[in-house]
Amino acid sequence: MDSNAQNNLQQIRPNESGKLLLIFAMLIGGWLRFTPVTNSPFPVNDGGLFYTLIDDLLKNGFAIPATTSYNQSALPFMYPPLGFYLAAALKQFVNIPPLTTIAWIPPIIVTLSILAVYKLTLTLTKNPVKAGVTVLCYALVPASSAWLLMGGGLTRTLGLLFLLLTVDSAYRLFHTKPSPNTLVLKTILWGSLTVLSHPEMTILAIGVSLLFLIAARDYRNVFNALKVGTGVIILTSPWWVTVIRNNGLDPFTQAPKTGFYNLIWIIEQLSLFKMVTEANLTIISLVAILGLALSLAKKNFLIPLFLLMLYLVSPRNANTIGIIPVSMLAAIGILDFIVPALKNFPVSSKAWRILAGYLILVVALGSHGKMMELSKTHLTTPNQDAMAWVRTNTHPNDRFWVITGNSVLYIDPVLEWFPALAERTSISTIQGREWVHGEQFFDYAANIQLVQNCYWQDAACIETKQTSLPPFDYLFLPKQCTGQPNCSGELTMQTSPLYLSLVQAKYQTVYENSGVAIFKTTKQKQQNP
Repeated sequence: MDSNAQNNLQQIRPNESGKLLLIFAMLIGGWLRFTPVTNSPFPVNDGGLFYTLIDDLLKNGFAIPATTSYNQSALPFMYPPLGFYLAAALKQFVNIPPLTTIAWIPPIIVTLSILAVYKLTLTLTKNPVKAGVTVLCYALVPASSAWLLMGGGLTRTLGLLFLLLTVDSAYRLFHTKPSPNTLVLKTILWGSLTVLSHPEMTILAIGVSLLFLIAARDYRNVFNALKVGTGVIILTSPWWVTVIRNNGLDPFTQAPKTGFYNLIWIIEQLSLFKMVTEANLTIISLVAILGLALSLAKKNFLIPLFLLMLYLVSPRNANTIGIIPVSMLAAIGILDFIVPALKNFPVSSKAWRILAGYLILVVALGSHGKMMELSKTHLTTPNQDAMAWVRTNTHPNDRFWVITGNSVLYIDPVLEWFPALAERTSISTIQGREWVHGEQFFDYAANIQLVQNCYWQDAACIETKQTSLPPFDYLFLPKQCTGQPNCSGELTMQTSPLYLSLVQAKYQTVYENSGVAIFKTTKQKQQNP
């Protein structure tokens, strides 16, 4: 074989290896990402708010209404609408129910996002093998998909996909000389779709794109950045102009005040790579630390700064995106540190391949266990039946305290789905309130958490708190804290002490099935003996 043929082979083989790794990552990543939806009879965890927003769009003839009917709280309809339009269109023109869309779109999009991660990594590293190892690491860890696979992933996954395409185009725009107009147009398109998909993904896209702009160290790119920004503002104007016309600027100014900024937490996440959330051995975290050390030693700062930027601009969602640069660092640790070091060990390559396969299996099985746990976090049939009874047997103005025993209000399917399926006001549901409460949002949530603790106490807890609680007409009480992994430890799966106490105190039970009891308040019981 001549030298030219050898050179061609050397160029082809890395590309082939990278593509084979990509295919493997897509297969194993798809298996993990579809596990929750195929093992759950209802959308995982949240999505009730989005279900109502889709219905609002359909009822309003695809025009954005001023407010949403969710929780009957006159919440402004200001959430980026692309995901809702997609679901509404599928319902209107293909007759796919919104519940099906909410359940299945997230795993489809988040699996396709593996391709976008490969593309971005290839752009940053110019190395197809590193891109392949990156997406394999990314596909294997729970953190890359767990938060995205829930019902709320309808918007999160679209935001993630378009964020990746935006920052990839932005990097190539700022680092290609001369910059072709096609890259400007692509960045505008992907940036606009990000803005129309998810608010925090928009903030992260801006932060990372700004980093890439600075890293290019060419003042001429400022003009390209201004063109992109102007184009995105123009393309997204039909949405934000409508929201401002309907509700003013308040929703845009209140929601950012609920952002999560805790310096100790950020340092903990970054220093220990806790965002990886591996279930068994922390393999990817350890090799990512090696990759970080090697990158810093070689003064290759771009990927570490990519990771840092995410936590500086939007800590609350940084873990979901942070796993991408962490996976890039893991690939660097494996290919630039571990693989060269192994060449000095007198062990056959077959043995190393067996070890690598074993470690991949360990991580994959751990992630599968996490995905199976996630599939249990859904609204149970007894809860659905009880909500249907509420919708048809109570007055539209009746107000409910929904007490589930779960102090983690963001991961509670009963709390979020009650306003959507029962079509009644839930005082204890916090979703959407960040648009109107601003800084008071956390105080409101803290008060709800205190009431949730009554689930593990007796009727006196409710009676004590009634004077300080907003007025309510009914108490909706799941009898067992099930379908929620964040319930209070040892008492999970046991019958609620509050339920037993209310029954013994002869509170008026107006509905009961195998999983839920609904009580009228004491005040109503006295008025209606």
